[in-house]
Amino acid sequence: MKFDLKYALITNYLLYVILILYPIIQLFGINDLINLVILIAATTIIEVIISKSFGQQYLKQHSEYDRTNRTFTLAANFSLIVGAIILAVLVSFSLLQNGELFFLVFTIMMIFVEGFKAPVRKKGNA
Repeated sequence: MKFDLKYALITNYLLYVILILYPIIQLFGINDLINLVILIAATTIIEVIISKSFGQQYLKQHSEYDRTNRTFTLAANFSLIVGAIILAVLVSFSLLQNGELFFLVFTIMMIFVEGFKAPVRKKGNA
């Protein structure tokens, strides 16, 4: 069971974008629905820009960071289940009153889940 922090940080870059944009949009937004639409549109635009500009080239050079080359392990599944339970409890008891805290807890959960994923072992031509 090895935790790959670099992979976890690289694969969750969209969650960092959301953590940065959400409070800014909430400051200047009109209502929650319009703020959510703006957040989704901005995140999609940033994803397309990053993916098309250097994301594909980076994954060609570093295939070990491609999500398709990773698989869930027992620790990743356990992190996902525990994180989902923690999120459900926090939401059900109204301890996450604003979206910033929800996105922060979700981002931390996903860092643990992605960090515990293991590289897929390719079968050799033996």
